[in-house]
Amino acid sequence: MFFRLKKSGDLGFPANFVFNAFNLEFLLGVGGALWLRGHRVAAPRLCLTLGIAAFAAALVFGMHVQDTPIVGRAVFGLSAFVALLGAVEFERGRDLRLHPALALFGAASYAIYLVHPEAISILAQIVSRLTPRSVPIEATIIFVSLIAVAAGMAYHRVIEAPLTRWTRRTLSARLARGERAANLGVD
Repeated sequence: MFFRLKKSGDLGFPANFVFNAFNLEFLLGVGGALWLRGHRVAAPRLCLTLGIAAFAAALVFGMHVQDTPIVGRAVFGLSAFVALLGAVEFERGRDLRLHPALALFGAASYAIYLVHPEAISILAQIVSRLTPRSVPIEATIIFVSLIAVAAGMAYHRVIEAPLTRWTRRTLSARLARGERAANLGVD
């Protein structure tokens, strides 16, 4: 059977992928971007502040919020959603100048999101074998996190950004050819 249970609660592929709780965060991001195309946020500072506060409160006080994956994704996803709505509107309403490093970090954020779990997994294995036990775990976590973010940024610069530029150029050229053909009455 296509969706046969492999073990308790495991639907198997592709159902595990399709119904993964993390997809809620992706859908919230897409929904927010689409909504912001045609709407304004009335109180951007309030949204930004409440979103960050809710996220931080869930992080600090919500010990069991992630016991049920969909609840964890909903709590963190909705709080991030509210914060980002406020942040985007705040940015749209003001002439903000970002430091180039922050602009790069923002542009690379999706690549970081995609790459960091694998980078952390690989780095944790390497660091656990090479680092003496006397090194504080906090230092190891900070080191591994920074390297994982750097890996995501490298992925953005080396793969994602060039591929995006190539795709845009290719699609723009094809659209332009199609418009010229339509204007000439050629199929």
